Amino acid sequence: MIKKGDVKKYYNSQASIKVLSNICKNPKLLDRGEYKLDKEDFVGKTHQLLFTVCYNLNNQGANKINLSDIEAYLSLADNSTAYNLFFGEKNQENLEWLNYVLSEDCDNYDYYYSVVKKFGLLREYLYSGVDITDIYDVNQVDIVLVEKQQERFDNLSITDMINLVDKKVYNVKSLFTINNSEDARKSGDDVDELIQRLQEAPLVGWNTESQYLTSIISGVKKGEFYFEARDSATGKTRMGLKRAIMYSATELWDFKEKRFIKNPCNKDGNNSALFINTEMKLLDEIEPIILAELSGIPSGRIKRKIKELDKDEQERLNHAIQLSKDMKLYLEKESDYDIAYLRDRVSYHKREHNIGMVVLDYIEDTPSLMVEYKSLMKGANVSSHQMLSNLSKVLKDIAVEFDVAMFAMSQVNGEARSMGVRDANAIAGSKAIQNKCDYGMTVFRPTQAELKKIEPLCKFGTPDTCISIFKARDSDYGQVKIWLKVNLGNGSVQDLFVTNWSYEKLKVPKTWVEF
Repeated sequence: MIKKGDVKKYYNSQASIKVLSNICKNPKLLDRGEYKLDKEDFVGKTHQLLFTVCYNLNNQGANKINLSDIEAYLSLADNSTAYNLFFGEKNQENLEWLNYVLSEDCDNYDYYYSVVKKFGLLREYLYSGVDITDIYDVNQVDIVLVEKQQERFDNLSITDMINLVDKKVYNVKSLFTINNSEDARKSGDDVDELIQRLQEAPLVGWNTESQYLTSIISGVKKGEFYFEARDSATGKTRMGLKRAIMYSATELWDFKEKRFIKNPCNKDGNNSALFINTEMKLLDEIEPIILAELSGIPSGRIKRKIKELDKDEQERLNHAIQLSKDMKLYLEKESDYDIAYLRDRVSYHKREHNIGMVVLDYIEDTPSLMVEYKSLMKGANVSSHQMLSNLSKVLKDIAVEFDVAMFAMSQVNGEARSMGVRDANAIAGSKAIQNKCDYGMTVFRPTQAELKKIEPLCKFGTPDTCISIFKARDSDYGQVKIWLKVNLGNGSVQDLFVTNWSYEKLKVPKTWVEF
């Protein structure tokens, strides 16, 4: 077991110097999504100070950083301690070190960057009390074992290291966890109890925005992966939020009754959800949508005409504000996520808040995902298709492991828009996603050609949105199209009718689940 004082030994000074030297020569490395660095990746005052200076100078637009730039910055920073660390009379050694860093060659940045990050990960584990000596032991003295250890360390990716630790934790957990027969059982065991439960209440999950959709997918259930690709202007973010709100809010606005009603899926107020967004400001952009969904007041009026709300609207908004405060809906923004980030955030919120639903808005091939997957594949060339296929598998695994309903939103590809594609081929980036999800759907605004085909069915309204379900595991309906009228301002959704993919009307009941 590593002693507390040995934690800082998990630092490769030469690798860090190489990284810092590269940054000085090309500060724009700090802007690239595949490289994530902060001060805590470095150990020691000189290393951390130089990184901080480089970071700030890059933000000021520096294209290259030399000694005079560093001195000028520190002299203007009104911090004599920092200035003296490099340029004080008693710190000539630090100045010599700084000149050495600035003069270093810059070969193989990717390798040295990975070394810095891997040691940073090990330090974080050690600070948390996790024993990682089986991955790297700084106190190992046997020359042969040291060489083998270094070779293994160089070949391990960050993902490999995380998986090794997770496996160790799982093995410990399994020693003290009773198997509740969900993962291993004999046929027939407790089947009578199952039949009784089914007779009392069918296995149906939570409500969705569409009662037809709830029927077709038997509600939203934990452990399932729901994939949804939406065309532009069909409310990708709004509908993702709506699902999370319909799970975690204690009350919902009923457009028909024009009043707040108790949420039948969250009567005790214990449901909690995680919403991960990649594009929008959480407070200025996401929160108004949440308030619109809760109050039924168009988000545009909330954001731009709040002073013009009448008395009824103001009362509704005030109630929605309180609902938002009470609601256990956790919001995070990360535009450049990777698998490690997703697992970490779901794990954290499951542990701290017992979340039952996760909405990822949206699934895409981020730079960090590509780097992570390339590392996993030991540097082999990878395609966006391969990476997204792997990500989809991971999302399904996360849904099962953490017992959450996993929604992944996406955008349709350009070909789908122009060619009228409505099945899995409309998915941006990867057709393989359909093999990993339990439920897959695309959402479009109907074309004129489609509206003409369904014209005889539009007696009670013309749809402006169509949900095309191309995969529904264990569904009685298979591939169907749900035709809706959706107001993206206030979040109202009106079910109109359901057809097969030949545009023939189907008889599907409307389901509203009461728990």
